[in-house]
Formats: sequence, C-alpha cells, structure tokens
Amino acid sequence: MATKPLTFKVSAKTARLFGRENASNSEAAVSELIKNTYDADATACLVCFLPRYQSVPAQLSIEEYKYLHGKNEQIEQFYCAAASGSATLRANVRYTHAEMYNVVKQLTDIWIIDNGSGMTAETIEECWMVIGTSDKEVNVISRKGRARTGAKGIGRFALDRLGNRCSLHSSCEVNGKIKSIRWEVDWSEFDKEGKVLDDIAAHLEEEAEPIDEVLTFLSDFPELNTAISKTNICTADWSTGTAIQISFLRDGWERHEVDRLNRTLEALIPPIGQRELDLFLFDACNPEAYGIVSSEILEDFDYKLDAIITNDAVVVFDMYRNELDPENIDPDLFDLKEMKDPRFDESAFRERKVSYTKRLETLFRKSDKNFFKRLRELGPFKIQLLFFKKGRPSSKDMEKYPYRPFQPGPRKSWLDEFGGIKIYRDNFAVRPYGEQNSRAFDW
Repeated sequence: MATKPLTFKVSAKTARLFGRENASNSEAAVSELIKNTYDADATACLVCFLPRYQSVPAQLSIEEYKYLHGKNEQIEQFYCAAASGSATLRANVRYTHAEMYNVVKQLTDIWIIDNGSGMTAETIEECWMVIGTSDKEVNVISRKGRARTGAKGIGRFALDRLGNRCSLHSSCEVNGKIKSIRWEVDWSEFDKEGKVLDDIAAHLEEEAEPIDEVLTFLSDFPELNTAISKTNICTADWSTGTAIQISFLRDGWERHEVDRLNRTLEALIPPIGQRELDLFLFDACNPEAYGIVSSEILEDFDYKLDAIITNDAVVVFDMYRNELDPENIDPDLFDLKEMKDPRFDESAFRERKVSYTKRLETLFRKSDKNFFKRLRELGPFKIQLLFFKKGRPSSKDMEKYPYRPFQPGPRKSWLDEFGGIKIYRDNFAVRPYGEQNSRAFDW
C-alpha cells in the first residue's frame, strides 16, 4: 500500500489560545510583559494608559469607528461613517464636547516602555517570532547578570490578550551604533476561518525611528512628565529600549480595573531588597492616582525575623522586636537568670535587634544527608517572617504587659493585601501562588 508523508498544520487560532491560556487575565498579561523588560536589563519601565485623542477629532478611521460602535452605539449620533474608509464628525451635533469625548476616550492605548537593551531584527525573527523558543533556557543570564524570568517563548502572545493591534518600536546598540526597528501585528488575522500559522505575517520595518524620538509624543501629557520628573526615571538613559503600543483594547480600563492592576504590580515586586527596576504606572484619566509602584513593608510590626541561608549551610538570623515599649519594662525583669542571655538582656531589648547564626545541621538535627543536599542545591535564599497583632490587647493585658501602642486599621489593610505566604524568585513574585482570592492562596 502506498504511503505519503503528511505535514502537521497548526491553526492560526492556536496563537490566540497561547495568549489566553498563558495570561489568564489582563493583569497577568501586563505582568508577563514587564518581566520581559527586566530580562532586557531595563532600569525603568513605564506602563501608561493614554487616550489616542485628547479632544473630539474631526475624523475617525473606520476601524476606530467600528471599535467605538461596539462599545457605545451612541457614536452613530456623533459621526457619519462613509464608504471611503473613514467616519466624519456630523455637523450641528446636539451633544456637548464633554459628552462626545466621554465616548471617544475609550480609544485608549496601553504603552509599555522600557530602557533596556532593545531588540534587533534578528532577535525579532529568531526569538520573538518563534513560539516556544528555548532562548531563555540557553541564555539564562542577561548581559547585566540578571536571571531571566519571562515565559519561554509565549509571553508575546500576552499582547493578544490585551488588544487587537500591537506596534513595537525597539532600539538596540550593535557594534557601537544604535539600530532601530518597528514590528506590527494585527491579531484579528489569526481569527480568520481556515487560516494556519504559516498564512499569518507580522510586519517588520528596519531602519525605523529611534526609541527616544518615538517617545517625544509623551510631552503631550504634562501630568506624566511632571510625575516622572520627581523620580529616577527622568535621569535614565533612553537611547536604547522598547516601546510597545497595544491598541483596540479587549478590556475596559476604568478606575477600578487600573486600581486592580496597580495592586497586582505592587504584589509582583518583592517588598525587600534593592530595587533593580523602577516601575511606573500612569493613567491619563486619573493622572495623580498612581506613580512609582512599590511594595512597602508595614514597619509597624510586632516582630520581624530575617533569615539568610548561605551556600555554606549557615543561616544568618536578624530578629527585630517591636511589640513592647522598652522604657516601660520593669528593670527587675532583667535581674532574672533567664534574662542574662545576650539575646534577652536589657541592652538587646533597647536596641530592638538581635543577630546570630546557626548551622543547618544544628537546626535540623534529625534530618538525613539527602535533606541537606537538596537544601544546598537550592542555592542561597532569604526568608522574612512578619508578625502582627490585628487587634488591640485588652485593658487587662495592657496593665500586665508594656505593649507599644499601635493603630489596628493600617495593620488590617496591609494584611488584607499582603498577608499570607509569598514567594519571590529573581525579583518577581511567583504567580499566582499566595495571591488573595485565588485558588493558590492557602493561608
């Protein structure tokens, strides 16, 4: 019986599935793209929600008109769609400018901008455009020594999760010269019936506009420039980097959605350690609502324990006591034999901090060699434990113990957001583990 070889074909819709499965929601998609900026050795990343028009335009493209029509059919009363491929503002519209602009401003784009190393045309073709690329598995460490964190080859499909169109500008230094490219894709092409991946093409323009010139449009948003001027971002080098414009957004980004994104980004960044990436969030509709994204530790804890596990199986402990007011402790307490230990004497209580070291073998006396072997294979890591009383002690306890006064409100708010167990690897949270209101929250 004669046989013939068959070639596997992948439906173009598979690309959309990658985006939607890899980024379960819009916040996850933005987070994945931010990780790519970290991998590119960026020191600054801007996430901006910017309206395409700052006033009611006289004309819209037919694509813009159809997009707005899907959001609000009232657009028919503002614009007349013509067969020429555009929609023109109607004469003598009875609505106010503010009422019309409230509809038009839904043409908002997401910009994700970084000052990293950028991408060349070769990188776009051989890495960015390759589904499931092994590039980050082979090149684990970036040029600046960062452990690369982004997904292996499917993170760019998170762009599809956010919007129907994407335009990417990137500048990269090659042999001492800055080279710039522009890459564009229309994700709606992937929805066409019967199309396979080989039928879909993105567009790549070489010798494009440099990234620092692309970003001159940001000067149209004075509130953004004012906010950035108060941060380290304004002094960063922007000769190289990448700017991604995501258009015709799939989700509505009202105030509460951007608030949720801000909380997600706060949880993405570890609250301890040196900040390697300045992350800035800006929403033109609420220009003063956000700014530098930070994940600050609530310093009003009762106890904090920092433990650093080193490569030589030594654990370095720093314990901070903040529950009691040393000034109100009965001095006779420190005359007790048990309080002569340097960790518990009067001096240690007044300094509020005690440091000491232990070997792993001392801490885990009954564990076998395999246990310690696995610990060493993990490499060095840090643990931080924070302890809080959520409510005020009773008046009886206040008389008995010299508790330091505190406000329960801020503690409750912080714990509602950050309480539980969180894991961070290479400067980013391991999602969705430990996220509130998720199946991975096991606290």
